[in-house]
Amino acid sequence: MMPSPGPLADLRVLDIGHALAGPFAATLLGDFGAEVIKVERPGEGDAMRRLGPRKDGVALWWKAAARNKKSIALDFGKPRGREILVELIRRSDVLVENFRPGTLERHGLGWEEVHELNPRLVMLRISGFGQTGSRSRQPGFGRIAEAMSGSAHLTGEPGGAPTHVGYSLADTATGLTGAFGAVVALLGRVRTGEGACIDLALYESLFRLIDWQAIVHDQLGVVPTRAGDAFPAVLEGVAAGVARSADGVWVSYSAATDSVLERLVGLVLGAAGLEDPRFVDAEARRLHVAAVGEAASAWIAERSFTEVERAFTDAQAVAGRIYDVETIFADPSYRERGNLVDVADEDFGTVKMHGVVPRIVGEPDRVHATGPALGRHTDEVLSRVLELDEVEIESLHEAGVV
Repeated sequence: MMPSPGPLADLRVLDIGHALAGPFAATLLGDFGAEVIKVERPGEGDAMRRLGPRKDGVALWWKAAARNKKSIALDFGKPRGREILVELIRRSDVLVENFRPGTLERHGLGWEEVHELNPRLVMLRISGFGQTGSRSRQPGFGRIAEAMSGSAHLTGEPGGAPTHVGYSLADTATGLTGAFGAVVALLGRVRTGEGACIDLALYESLFRLIDWQAIVHDQLGVVPTRAGDAFPAVLEGVAAGVARSADGVWVSYSAATDSVLERLVGLVLGAAGLEDPRFVDAEARRLHVAAVGEAASAWIAERSFTEVERAFTDAQAVAGRIYDVETIFADPSYRERGNLVDVADEDFGTVKMHGVVPRIVGEPDRVHATGPALGRHTDEVLSRVLELDEVEIESLHEAGVV
């Protein structure tokens, strides 16, 4: 049974992107009820269909990446295919694309053209380096965006090589930022009656997230760099790190406020620690957070994780186990929060995947379908949205347009 309409239920999103960043933005909009029509090339579809692990020959990543979408196979490189795409653009609220700049312009479907077709349309354009600037025509992938953003420079051991994270950080962060931008533009449309074009480069989302670095460099001339599991030294007063318990569990701890830092000192060094001149007051403790971190790591290493967890909880200090996905599945809080949901799937019966984030209190979860087979909804979209009859649809199939 389909869930009740979501807050974006009156919106139609046309996803003509490929791989991850653009389509991820469309998926997030679909999570909140928007009708998302995924346009794919006939015969091959989105590259995401061929990425990642498979089960029985079926790509699992696609099941989550394209959830809640309707797939239409359409070759808009052909004249009739372009006409159909134009009609879909006229009937949509949001157009999502992440081709290299200039690609849609070659089809006569750049921002100026689509805005004329549909003045209320919001167009989300994601690319490696943006639609403008000297790098705009260069190809770019998420990994290069992570490198350029400044975030990879901060990740790794001191003096060691920069390290990328083990998932598609730039693509997903940019998809999230793009979905936010689309909603902002839609709210603006309520006021002005006009759509808007969002020009988002892959590196820009992570550059925004490193936040404090620009002003610190501007005013202090400092270039923060890798500090292992701690914060860069320029962020004085933050005691944080990773340690391994006596029974082999990795634990992350953090004391980012004066009160929590005081409780951490009291826990790992006792009353005597709080009388030590290095830790006697908040200012002294902030100046000696490295020593606090060393003491905390040594304290954790001498105890089982159960003891560590209980002691931190009792002291109202802050620490947590570092989870892998198996641990995530075993933790009941993920289920209690709706972070893991069961979704019906045509190949595997039922699959588990992420729930909708963020949660809107009182609203049901709306993950109602996994990524569809290529072209699964072609006829439905042509008939319902464009009002084509069966003869016209059959002729499009025969001509290889759909």
